[in-house]
Amino acid sequence: MVRISSQSNRGGLVGGGKANSSSCKWKVATYKILVYIAMSSVCFYGGILAGMHASVNGVGQMEINVGCSQVGGEKGMPGESKKERMMQELVQKRYDEELMKHQLSKKNKQGTTENNNGDNPWADAQNAKFKKTTSSFLLGAARTTKESFMDVFEMGLPSEDIKSGGSDVLVLYQAKSSLPSVNHKELRESAIYNNPKNCIPSATADIVTESCTTMNVISTNPRDNQCTAIVGNYESYHVQKWMRLPETKGALDRSLPLRFVSRVQNSNGVNAVKVPMGKQSKYHWNMLGPFLDSFADSKSILDPILSRINKNKVVAVLTCNFGQSELLINFVCSAKSRGLDISNVLVFATDEETRDLAIGLGLEAFYDEKIYKDVPTDEAGVYGDKKFSAMMYAKVVCVQMVLMLGYDVLFQDVDIVWYKDPMTYLQNPNMINQNYDVYFQDDGNRQPRYAPYSANSGFYFVRHNDRTQYLFTALLYAGDAIKATGSHQQVLVGLLAEHSSLFGLKVKILDQSEDGFPGGYHYHNDHKFMRRFVKGETDTYLFHMSWTHNKVNKIKFFQQMGDWYVNDKCVSTKPQIILNSATYESKSLIAPCCAAEPLVSCHYRDKPSKIPCRDSQPIDNGGRSFW
Repeated sequence: MVRISSQSNRGGLVGGGKANSSSCKWKVATYKILVYIAMSSVCFYGGILAGMHASVNGVGQMEINVGCSQVGGEKGMPGESKKERMMQELVQKRYDEELMKHQLSKKNKQGTTENNNGDNPWADAQNAKFKKTTSSFLLGAARTTKESFMDVFEMGLPSEDIKSGGSDVLVLYQAKSSLPSVNHKELRESAIYNNPKNCIPSATADIVTESCTTMNVISTNPRDNQCTAIVGNYESYHVQKWMRLPETKGALDRSLPLRFVSRVQNSNGVNAVKVPMGKQSKYHWNMLGPFLDSFADSKSILDPILSRINKNKVVAVLTCNFGQSELLINFVCSAKSRGLDISNVLVFATDEETRDLAIGLGLEAFYDEKIYKDVPTDEAGVYGDKKFSAMMYAKVVCVQMVLMLGYDVLFQDVDIVWYKDPMTYLQNPNMINQNYDVYFQDDGNRQPRYAPYSANSGFYFVRHNDRTQYLFTALLYAGDAIKATGSHQQVLVGLLAEHSSLFGLKVKILDQSEDGFPGGYHYHNDHKFMRRFVKGETDTYLFHMSWTHNKVNKIKFFQQMGDWYVNDKCVSTKPQIILNSATYESKSLIAPCCAAEPLVSCHYRDKPSKIPCRDSQPIDNGGRSFW
């Protein structure tokens, strides 16, 4: 429990007591003297003001801001001229400097002893920001801008808009040796002690963290009435979550005591992640057994294919059943229409029809009946149903197999169209940091169950190494959790967080605020971006029609966007029927299936479209026209 005292510390007292009258009078006199000194400097600063004026406009952010004023200067009162505001700032700065010198002089007279970093943080314990009761884990604090911090420490997390009250990062110093060095003594002193404005000093990220040999980073986006407690104890790399919830079922109740809950527990009392039960584990074992038994045989078939088609040890992998076949055809046809090379694409087919279709489209295909015997051939009805869950298993198996054979993997769902080869971005050191193990499209969903990465499992790039191979081995072994949740995405995100913390797995989320890799989140929620997109004003590599419940709507949305290239005769049609021949294996499906130009049509006026669809019905109640 934290006890907060309303007692003022200005008198140098902690926890109550009477202030010494003569001491107060002495301090008042001291403050008056300091004010006089500051005001006497006005003429001097006024004399140099004109000389400084020419350079002020070119001055950027100060490295250190002990006075704690807003970065870039404060706006001041209406009617003040720029020179008047500058004069006031100079006077205030001089006042702060003199008072700081006085505080340092006072501590020196009290016989402060120098530690290895040049001072004793507890020389003026009564004036310290944090008291000795927390000295084992908290000595001082400083700020830096979030922009500066993210520039120095690229964490790979999805970007969030910097909103009011969230543009700074708070750095807590937990040991004397972690405090800023004596080279930045004013920052060091202000980090430890209360200063004239009683605030936390700021500096650039490299200076604020210059003495930190280890730094733990916590990302937070607090909900209503959320607190964060830091406990001096055995170090933990996980966050415990406590909520005022009933012991059984029920929503948040402020009258109840806080109790320990799952990190994905919602305020309505529902746990967003289900614990796998016996039936899910049994299902998982039945699926996993055939894969393990047949892996040696599968490897002998797969190895020469990968050796033949890889480009710079990279293989693009898709998993598909016949129920999703028209989306696979559309991916191929749209890529062909743009002249893109997809020769390193390998389709893991879960049925014979899809294998034959992939071959007819000019792609390499792999099919093993023993592994995929329990995967249905028709499409999922909606996101998360039993057929959808079975396909999730198929998506895990294919990536694991290619990684174990020593190749980097670009995995993608079939509901994607390319505008440019994404590997020209992902393997370009001038475009993106190459030091990450895995790169994921930002899903856009910020629910706790997807924290902290919100990685979309339908488009990602994996570099082959020990860390990534074990990541996908762990995902393969978590098939019961995939079955319980209905999707491998939240299971994968949980493993990303754990493996990042435990094994140092480096995870990068592709910035959704940039144009390169948009998806269903943008389509349904960011019409400002989509207007630029349909006008051809974005630099986009691909589009992923995620966040869409079923195949029917995916096709309609692609048609509205001008990204549908499949002729009607090839929709849900087997290769034999398309070619009307028993020798279809030797014939290409490109000519009969792929349209030369996109087949644009309107369906819903409230969804993004290449052409105005004002006369179409809305899909959402009360949906306004996109145009």
